[in-house]
Amino acid sequence: MGHQSAQELLRDADISMYKAKANDKNCYEVFVPAMRQGILRRLNLETDLRRAIDHQEMSLRYQPIINLKHRSIVGFEALLRWENPDHAIARSSHQPGRLWHGLLIPQLSAPNAGGRFKNRRVVYQLPPDHTCRQDIIKTILALGNNLGRQIVAEGIETEPQRKQLVRLGCELGQGYLFAKPLLPDAIDLLL
Repeated sequence: MGHQSAQELLRDADISMYKAKANDKNCYEVFVPAMRQGILRRLNLETDLRRAIDHQEMSLRYQPIINLKHRSIVGFEALLRWENPDHAIARSSHQPGRLWHGLLIPQLSAPNAGGRFKNRRVVYQLPPDHTCRQDIIKTILALGNNLGRQIVAEGIETEPQRKQLVRLGCELGQGYLFAKPLLPDAIDLLL
């Protein structure tokens, strides 16, 4: 590691201490240089996000949430996009530009008691022809029902996908089959 000063040694010891505290209060972490790199990446990202806000590089989009059986709009999910090609975080080819959106569906978004959709996501990446896919979807739907939550399937791109979700008992969904994320002005055209 070769620390050049006592200050560098203390900095790296602090990094290890905070990493250990984050994992478990009764443990320790041996410092490795990758820990410092992770901290630096996070600090750089945080600085870039602050700059993006100052330079108005963030834009708001709305993704309609659809009643899959009746094909009617029941709500919208607000999406924040970072209009910066250097920070295409977790960008998907199916949903270009979508910030902070990781793996494709199905996943959970649950409305809270007031009827508004509160983001509670469990995101899974399933191969399109996976033999267990239907069982996994049924399990997710059952889990949501047992918890008193509605499930919103994301990434619906084809009519067969919509029909399969309806057959499996999923009531709500969103995806490019219905609409891409919209600018606020475009919402009026849908309603």
